[in-house]
This record gives sequence, structure tokens and C-alpha cells, in this order.
Amino acid sequence: MEVYNQNKFSKAHFDSALSSSHLSYILADDDAHNISDIYSVGRCCTLVNTVINKDSILKALKNGETIGADIYMHDNESNETKREIIKQLPVVTEVKVHDDTLSVKLNSIANSFTFIGQGGVVKKTVSNFSEANYVIQKSDTYIRTEIVCADGTVYYLNPVFRYDGIHIPYYFNAEDKFKTFLWRTVGVGSLLLIYFLYRKRFKDPRGVKSIYTTDNIVKEIKEKSVNEL
Repeated sequence: MEVYNQNKFSKAHFDSALSSSHLSYILADDDAHNISDIYSVGRCCTLVNTVINKDSILKALKNGETIGADIYMHDNESNETKREIIKQLPVVTEVKVHDDTLSVKLNSIANSFTFIGQGGVVKKTVSNFSEANYVIQKSDTYIRTEIVCADGTVYYLNPVFRYDGIHIPYYFNAEDKFKTFLWRTVGVGSLLLIYFLYRKRFKDPRGVKSIYTTDNIVKEIKEKSVNEL
């Protein structure tokens, strides 16, 4: 799921999907349409934990062995400068679950580790450490982690979730009834408006459909010829 690009973040949609048992893994990208535009490239990316070959990369993407990254850079940095910044990025050295505890480690001090769960609710924040732990509660359906590094770069880790080896448990995400009713009303109203405008467009002022058949065209030509005579 494309969750992050330099133009828009879809964290709320990501959490909504996860909260409804729709397991999704993170993709982040520049969404650049002009690679010669310095500002548009080298800012958001997906870090893949794999060797560099096609099959391994595809397998890692499908298994969620990825990290979404929003790399901090000043506007109009040159590509050479960007390459140096990327080489010096902090490294996530460990993500593991032991018993009921999720542990995340970085190779340098981070500004913060934030653990987020069902409905996008922040469960815990740890500041100014190189590692952080979270004890997964019975009420937690999933936990994902965001790391704000010292240089301003943000890492978005894929979620850990409950799994029996066969099925992912189904969780119902509470519906916002008012918004659902509102959007459905707008949708139905828009379709009706288009329908009536379409009907009106193809009717003449007397409310009769204008149908140009071959007989009508021949009759019109004959009447025109008689008038000219």
C-alpha cells in the first residue's frame, strides 16, 4: 500500500485498513513525474531488506520486509549531496517480538520511537534513546512503529500483528455512521443530478426527444426544396 510520498501521507488510511484486518505493507516513494526536478527526487523511498536481485526484492516486498522512509533534506539539494545524506542515514538494526514484547533498535540515538495501534492510537512514545520496547497488550490487534531520527528523517516500520500461522483474526473497525450517511447522500445526489442533466441535454424545448432518422432527414430535404421553388 502506498502510504507515503512527498506530496501526501496516508497514515489514517493505513491504520484504518490495519484496524479492519486488511493486512497491508508499506510502500513509500517520491511520486516524481520529472526526475530532472531536484526537489522531486530522493526524498521518500522504500528500504528493502534483501539482496539485490528481482526474485528476492519481490519476495521481501510481499513479506513486508521493508521500511518506509521520509528522508530529511533541504530544498534543492544536489543529487551528489543527496547520495551522501543517504549513505549516512541511521540504520534500523533490530525489529523483533519476544513473548509479548516488541523491540526496535537503531544504530544511533533517535529523537523518538512511537508505537501506534488500533485506530491509529498512540500507545507509547520513547524519546532520546537508541532503542525502545513495547509490551503488546491483549487488546492490541496490531502495533506499528514510527522512528524520528536525529537528522529529521522519519522511518515507518511495518506492523506486527496477531497470526496463528493460518488466518489473521478479523476485527471490525467502528463505522462513522454520520460520515457514511453523508457521503452516500452526496454520491446518490450526484448521480441523480447527472441523470437529469443528461436527459435535459437530449430533449428539445417541447420535451420531445430529437431523433434524426433517415425518414425525417428526407422529409426535411423535400420541404426545403419545395420552399425554394
